[in-house]
Amino acid sequence: MRGSVRLKSPVFWGIALAAFALAIVGGVLLTLRAQRHAIPAQSAATATARPPIAPAFPVAPLPDDAADKRITALLHSNPAFARDATFLIAASVRERCAPAHAGELAKMANRARLPVLAATSEVTAREPDLDHPIYQAIQRIAAAAPCGRTFDLTATGIPLQLDPERYAAAFPDSYYQPTLDTVPHEYAGQPLGDRAAQECQSIAYAVLPLGREGWQCRALWSGMRPRIVKACEQARSEGGQGAGEAIPPEVAHRLTPVVAGLLEKLPESCR
Repeated sequence: MRGSVRLKSPVFWGIALAAFALAIVGGVLLTLRAQRHAIPAQSAATATARPPIAPAFPVAPLPDDAADKRITALLHSNPAFARDATFLIAASVRERCAPAHAGELAKMANRARLPVLAATSEVTAREPDLDHPIYQAIQRIAAAAPCGRTFDLTATGIPLQLDPERYAAAFPDSYYQPTLDTVPHEYAGQPLGDRAAQECQSIAYAVLPLGREGWQCRALWSGMRPRIVKACEQARSEGGQGAGEAIPPEVAHRLTPVVAGLLEKLPESCR
């Protein structure tokens, strides 16, 4: 989360706090990361998510002033900025409509090491006068969106019909594929909140991250991440760790050869 952007809702604080915690996990994985240089890929999606049950609600365009016109144009022309905005809108709507699940998207974004807010920071670094207007625009769009219903963001500059719950069910893959209407098979039976609470998810995504093309390896990576999580949970259990505790260096050290062995099972082109 770099740059000068100063968006201050609980969603943003959640991202910042989770990022701090994950820095510890990243440090103890340096040995493994030095052994393997993986090609990030997106997970394969196979299980069908629930379809929309009502016509998409059309969200009104942003106000017709100079700043909002620039924001609309940027959302339309800058896919990375639009991905950030979509994530923030979905997180804000869930915060309002499903408060019991507030913060789950932010926590999982950090588990999966997604570049959330990076594109927004780049925009505000180039155009600092848009810092506060971007925050206002996202809050305005999120406030206008109805609960429990798909809404159409096209008029705002984002050519997308967004269902926040479907987006959450397919997250983090849906960050890069916001129109994804299926839940990746590796998430089957695991709601976002459960996955976001697993420290071992951070290990799996550190080893096999999302974010780049490579369709040949997607299914293999999708199947391998749960195996890494399972191996990590076993190592934690053998180390006497309880659920929710941070992964200490000694557990990560014991896990390193296990994960390396799992990666050896992948074709060389997918390591």
